[in-house]
Amino acid sequence: MEITLSADPGVTSAITAWAHGWAEMRGFHGLRPTAKSAIAVPVGRAGRMIEYVVTTPGLDTDWLRMDLLADGASPDNDWVTLPLAGAQSAEPPPGFAPARDEVEWFMRFDPEKAASGDLPEIGGYTFFRTTLPSGVVKATCIATETGETAGEASLLVIDGYGVVDTVEVAEQHRRKGLASRLMTDLHSVARARKTPEMFLMATAAGRGLYASLGWESVCRVITLRLTEAQT
Repeated sequence: MEITLSADPGVTSAITAWAHGWAEMRGFHGLRPTAKSAIAVPVGRAGRMIEYVVTTPGLDTDWLRMDLLADGASPDNDWVTLPLAGAQSAEPPPGFAPARDEVEWFMRFDPEKAASGDLPEIGGYTFFRTTLPSGVVKATCIATETGETAGEASLLVIDGYGVVDTVEVAEQHRRKGLASRLMTDLHSVARARKTPEMFLMATAAGRGLYASLGWESVCRVITLRLTEAQT
């Protein structure tokens, strides 16, 4: 799927870029647009065969539902990722039901705002970076004494823009600044590559961390299914 972004992408272009990068990092190949409103991502999991990523916040949901049904969306097998506009309610609109209860946040970051210089060390942990054959850059930290993986975060620069995914720290290693250090590493990669913007999808719990690092919240996002009949 061809994706073209302007130098100052709007929210629709930013979400489109994120969807492309997220799908590539997860190995979901063969993206395609629906007729009017979304990108169909072939996830291929039971109960989540297609994830329709709606790219424009605040779309009329009756109109959206008709577009997805015309595309062949199934209430039993497909999900819908829906960005919300402003104070739009996070309750599922008529014709939709929640696929997961959590509200997420679509966020963006300008790597030029990232701090330059040496990355901070954290006692008891060793940090390193690898680039996979797919082009994904993975920042990893291990517990120096045991050699166990304590945390990871991944970045893919695609179409000139950076997408961050799978920022994870093992429970026993949390609250030590590891996630911030991993993200700072990815910021430095994006800055070195002159990436104009980075995008990610944050949980409510993760949003505070990213905000503390300078990430901007763009909009809330909910994940839905179609219902059999519109009520």
